[in-house]
Amino acid sequence: MKVLVTGDSGYIGRQLASSLKKKGFEVVGLDMRHDKPGYETIDFNLTEPGFPKVSNINAIFHLAADTECSDAERAFRINVKGTEKMLDLAKKNNAVFIYASTGGVYGFGSRPFKETDKTKPDNAYTKTKVQAEEMCKKYSSHFPVTILRYFFPYGAGDDRRLVNRLVKKIMTGETVELNTEGKPVINPVAMQDAIDATIKSMSLQGFNILNIGGKENTSILGLVSLIEKETKHKAKIIYNGKKTGDLVGDITKAKKILGYEPKISLKNGIKELITQ
Repeated sequence: MKVLVTGDSGYIGRQLASSLKKKGFEVVGLDMRHDKPGYETIDFNLTEPGFPKVSNINAIFHLAADTECSDAERAFRINVKGTEKMLDLAKKNNAVFIYASTGGVYGFGSRPFKETDKTKPDNAYTKTKVQAEEMCKKYSSHFPVTILRYFFPYGAGDDRRLVNRLVKKIMTGETVELNTEGKPVINPVAMQDAIDATIKSMSLQGFNILNIGGKENTSILGLVSLIEKETKHKAKIIYNGKKTGDLVGDITKAKKILGYEPKISLKNGIKELITQ
């Protein structure tokens, strides 16, 4: 089975592509640049005209995105129009399409979010994600489409991620800034759990939206306390006086239709992160 992974040089993409390769899939990686990952790659910018030279694709995992969104026009061309281009490619190949979104599309609230809850994007990145999700839904009448809303994925390889960033700050003695009451409460998902769910989603039919979160809920303050315990470093905390809601994803639907069951506890996930 031949699969295309866009954004395979990125945080989740490179580990997803590697896992798919180990499972025996014929992997093609698409990104703006590559090193030598051990599978076929295509250097391609989603803002380029035309399509990448690839055919006979059975599934597309679309993870490529502009996460910084410092240039609104560029972000739209990559995150929205680029998604449309990959959807057109899926249509040409009659391929299953898995779209990597974010739990951030919900905004903040007082209870765990379900997939049926209204989205309330509050920044440029999440706004483009919602636009791309809407486009995915339009195309789902032609081929299976699944949207995965990841909640704070973490693991070795990217210190910009929340959990990774907190570990680094605490271990290096940098100041950790917290909101009032140490919120929000979140349910971060370990990288391997996120990848397992992503690969499983390839078997789904029709149109699906799934929350992919971790097995435990914790406030940011609780997360800091756990990192302190595991690293044996004391965090330098300051409170900024800001109030915020929570951002927890209800993963009941993913458990039911995908058989998703996150296995990695926060404690073990942080231990692994520290040792890598």
